[in-house]
Amino acid sequence: VIDTLLPVGTWKEVEFGVHTLDPDLLSDSTVLEENNFPPNVSIRAQGSYTPAGGSAQSFTFTSDLNAEREIEFKPPIEVTADGTTNITFSVQLTEWFRQQDSTLVDPQQAGDDGPFEELVEDNIKYSIEGFEDDDQDGEDEGDDENGDDDDDGDDDGDGDDDGDGDDDGDDDDDGDDDGETEIETNLNNSGPDPDASGEAEYEEETDRTEFKVEAEDLDPGTYDLVVADTTRGALEVGDGEDGTEGEIEFKNPSEPGHPLLDFDPRGKHVEVAQDGTVYLEVDFPSSGGQ
Repeated sequence: VIDTLLPVGTWKEVEFGVHTLDPDLLSDSTVLEENNFPPNVSIRAQGSYTPAGGSAQSFTFTSDLNAEREIEFKPPIEVTADGTTNITFSVQLTEWFRQQDSTLVDPQQAGDDGPFEELVEDNIKYSIEGFEDDDQDGEDEGDDENGDDDDDGDDDGDGDDDGDGDDDGDDDDDGDDDGETEIETNLNNSGPDPDASGEAEYEEETDRTEFKVEAEDLDPGTYDLVVADTTRGALEVGDGEDGTEGEIEFKNPSEPGHPLLDFDPRGKHVEVAQDGTVYLEVDFPSSGGQ
């Protein structure tokens, strides 16, 4: 947790650094002693990995990665003298050991000189995100102050939400705001696992397009994401804080750890399936408001 004061002004970006801890430096040696952390290492992750057709294997992954990541705030963050601004930096651990086609790699093969060392190091760098988070829920919902959060009205008081059932451009209910398109829908439970649920979200801006599918409370394992009868990727479901969870996020342009979005899910049938059994499905809307 970082708690610091920033000068009043407009902040467009931040630089986030990851570096190894040197036992010969007083500041680093204190951290090493207090946390029982190995020296000359910047990252340590412990968990279990289940290869296809195999059983779970415990692992400890360490890296000596030294890197910097510039995070651009969109929109820029305004710091004023009479208010408090909260910024959240999130690290998407689920993307570290994932290839572009969303399949997982063995963490034990991602260490020094391993075949997946470069892949995982790139994934770690790009897994760090920063955004304004005044409601402190850990979710990037846009401009919380002026109402671009996830309620359906126009919060900034300029009267653009006129109650006529149309999205006039300022709220966040799947309309097209200034050339941006956002479509979100829940996945329907098909019956084999009555506790399972999920959602799918499509987001398009002038310089990027993303499509994300999330699933919760399915049995742990690997599931196929099928769009219009074509398998587009693998969704890994594992233990989370409140049950099981998993997600797959396609991006265009591509980013390390994310499969390339080279298809259009709008107006297509989307399924989360395993061995031919469909657990979640939906006819994804072709536009917002459907």
